[in-house]
Amino acid sequence: MTIPHWWITYSFSNSFTAIDGGDHINTILTTLLLPICLTDSRKWHWHITEKDASFHKSSTLLIRSIIAQVSFLVIKVQISFIYLHSAVAKVGVEEWMNGTALYYWFTHPVFGANEYIRPLLFIFIYNDFLSTYLTWMVMIFEFCLFAGIFMTDKLKAYFFTFGVLFHFMIFLVHGLFTFFLIMTGALTLYFRSNSNSTTIIRIQSILLSKVKTNEKIRP
Repeated sequence: MTIPHWWITYSFSNSFTAIDGGDHINTILTTLLLPICLTDSRKWHWHITEKDASFHKSSTLLIRSIIAQVSFLVIKVQISFIYLHSAVAKVGVEEWMNGTALYYWFTHPVFGANEYIRPLLFIFIYNDFLSTYLTWMVMIFEFCLFAGIFMTDKLKAYFFTFGVLFHFMIFLVHGLFTFFLIMTGALTLYFRSNSNSTTIIRIQSILLSKVKTNEKIRP
């Protein structure tokens, strides 16, 4: 199902006119997942196989593992830069810097907040202090999500929850449900998969094991 999944997301992103940034992110992530899924010999992705004693002796399995681990690392770097780009882009916009961006976004006639939640939001956006505070917090939080690639596993668990809530609030305000689902999936790959240090250590251990095996079989 890996290739059909990628083909659907790619076709949707390039064929539909009314798409958001999440659809492009979906296409990128499904493309980067191809090397991981295609090098996985399991028939069912929830199945956990016991470690094969001859794993490190197989050049094919060695290459598969390295490709998968490197692909995971590339995915995390990509997601990290998505949040960095979003935060840096806001710094160059006057409304974000003076703290009025959320007011304009929430009251926008097309992309603004849904009618059922507007009365609650107006309590905050019509207060100068709260409006400025919330606007700046969005930028700060996106910088924090970018820095998530360098965080410890404990901090990642917290920011995964905060990140999902952040995108859920965007869904409640702007109605972008598919964007919420896509970014939740992205955050899962970013925060909940193996840590970057674990990935690098695993690659190193595989390579070292291969070197030691070759040394043993030399005459």
